[in-house]
Amino acid sequence: FYQVLLLFRGIIDIFVFLQLNAKRKVYVYRMITGAVPSVFDRKYAYLCFRHPDKELMDEAADLLIGKHDFRNFTSAGKSKSTVKEIYNIEIYADPEEMQITIEANDFLHNMQRLIIGTLIDIGLEKRPVSDIRAIFRGEESASLPCDPKGMYLQEIQY
Repeated sequence: FYQVLLLFRGIIDIFVFLQLNAKRKVYVYRMITGAVPSVFDRKYAYLCFRHPDKELMDEAADLLIGKHDFRNFTSAGKSKSTVKEIYNIEIYADPEEMQITIEANDFLHNMQRLIIGTLIDIGLEKRPVSDIRAIFRGEESASLPCDPKGMYLQEIQY
């Protein structure tokens, strides 16, 4: 019994070590924009049925890149530093699918989902690009988080 507990404790220690020592994380969000979604993708991607404006989304994404205080892009209380650095946001779009890739040094709770939800709303012209600056200043709230079924952790670098 004690061997099982020690093994379990060792696994938890390794998990905590890996979680706290990650230097860079990359998330990918898949969104189906075609008129007829594939039956294979329906559980693994967000079904949008509209084509967000990629140029507006790129313009908003450029405002997010760099070191900023992302306290308004989290749904959790302040338990750790809210200053994070986004290294890159890439948006790929074709007639059937859109993929948004976010690379950062760390993410707050739901930060990536709130950022992508806001980018989608900007792409669908529900809010202006200037809202990104207003969210950083605390004058506006981030959009609702995007649907989690299209979100994937692609890579962790240590």
